Amino acid sequence: MPTTRYLLEPGLKHQTMIDIDGLPSLPATFIAGREDGPTVLVVCGVHGGEYVAIQTLVELAQELEPSEVMGRLLMIHTVNPQGFQERWATVLPEERRNINSLFYDDSYKGPAEGIDRLIVALQSILNF
Repeated sequence: MPTTRYLLEPGLKHQTMIDIDGLPSLPATFIAGREDGPTVLVVCGVHGGEYVAIQTLVELAQELEPSEVMGRLLMIHTVNPQGFQERWATVLPEERRNINSLFYDDSYKGPAEGIDRLIVALQSILNF
């Protein structure tokens, strides 16, 4: 999974949806500050009931401007949008399993595998 497409040129902000096969798209915001610095990933909504964290990240993404960032900030507002929409507090509805139990499980094959691959791939470009 090519991760460099998530690294914007300095001074830019981009809101998008990340497509993952078999699952709803993930809402995300990428901000590249005007000055060089670390690349940080913030992920919310592994569990659909994490309302406060999801809302906080959505508001931060709306308010934060590139001039206020040093380095790059990658924000995935919710990695479980279906769980959020359907009010499944702790599981991915398509799996009826807790996504946390699926991360880094090489034997797992299923719809949430794409989420795991995305997070692991993004770690290759992160400082934090």
